[in-house]
Amino acid sequence: MPADPIAKAELLRKIQEGHDALKTFLAQFDEQQLQEPGVNGEWSIKDNIAHLSAWHKRLIDDLAAARAGITPEDRDQGLDIDGINERIFQENRHRSLADVQQELEDTYAQTVQSVEQTPEEMLNRPPCWTDKYLLWELVDGNTFSHYQEHTEYIQNWLQRKAAQ
Repeated sequence: MPADPIAKAELLRKIQEGHDALKTFLAQFDEQQLQEPGVNGEWSIKDNIAHLSAWHKRLIDDLAAARAGITPEDRDQGLDIDGINERIFQENRHRSLADVQQELEDTYAQTVQSVEQTPEEMLNRPPCWTDKYLLWELVDGNTFSHYQEHTEYIQNWLQRKAAQ
């Protein structure tokens, strides 16, 4: 059952606060720490950052499709969520840290712009391709809740390292 409606201004505030918290959290790490594997599986913090950017891009495409009243292009080729995430990891694992960090900022700005372009009433109804969630819930899952999820992965990794 879909969630309650949300004001677009509130959604944008949550996105910004989540992004600000993520940036503050990531600022504590040096280049070596950001690229050390093992955070979640083989992934480094850098890989988690690339993952967040990839899901920003998907969200931007989904919001554009919703505004156009069409179903998003099938980009998953039958992959489940784990397969999609593995593909994202493989496509990004050899990119430079600076490139990945810049892309996060770029895709964040594009995401905010895309949400701003989406009418509030559209954000508060299901997209045309599903009735399982409101469009704003898709935004949540690919922004502030997603940032928190990956922050927790990194925090858990830090705790595991400290216990060794």
